[in-house]
Parts: sequence; C-alpha cells; structure tokens
Amino acid sequence: MNHGHPFDHQAALADLDALGRTLDAQVTQQTSPAVPDLDATLAAMRELHATITTNLAAAR
Repeated sequence: MNHGHPFDHQAALADLDALGRTLDAQVTQQTSPAVPDLDATLAAMRELHATITTNLAAAR
C-alpha cells in the first residue's frame, strides 16, 4: 500500500524483521500462543513480503 508515498525498501525490511521478532516471541515466550494472534502476525508478514517483492520486480 503506497498511499502516495515512495516505497521505502529499508523500512519495509525493518518492519518485516520486527514482525519476525514478534512471531518468535509469540511462539517462544508463551506456553500456548493464541492462534488468532499468530494468524494476524503471519498475515501481516505475508502482505509485507508481497509488497516488497512487488516493488522489487517493478524496480527492475
């Protein structure tokens, strides 16, 4: 989602990294992580990854 702003690849990678750390914490620090929380984190990661790959392909 561009929202009229140029794509910031480094910020997107940082966001993806942060989501990865969130997912890691959800899985390792909870005895029984809530499935909706995991699903939401994975969906956000999937959407961000798609945005990154789409913008990389468009930049070629």
